[in-house]
Amino acid sequence: MDLNYEQLEQEILDVLGSNKYWVLATSADNRVTARSMSIVNDGLNIYFQTETLLDKYKQILINPNIAMCFHNVQIEGKAESKGQVASRENEKIRKIYCVHHKKSYERWQGLEEQVFIKVQPVKITM
Repeated sequence: MDLNYEQLEQEILDVLGSNKYWVLATSADNRVTARSMSIVNDGLNIYFQTETLLDKYKQILINPNIAMCFHNVQIEGKAESKGQVASRENEKIRKIYCVHHKKSYERWQGLEEQVFIKVQPVKITM
């Protein structure tokens, strides 16, 4: 069976575009946690906003390997902090985020501890 990677990528982009709430799992020190997250994507790269004081952020610093899921789509990836939400470097992601999660952004954007996390997928299964 021949796989059409462009078609598969488009299918994944369609799923990312159709649902902006995914479950994110992180782990560190033999502790795994999961929670629903508001996400956006820029191509296959996934972004979410979080606070540096929360467990998920601390776990990502220790172990950048994460997993995400929505229905029958599972994504394993590498997560990294992209810095403060309000920084100039995050302007493109901030604009995308505000289109989909404006209330969330407005509620938390003034806090210095708010950062964007970028997830670069390394494995996607459907």
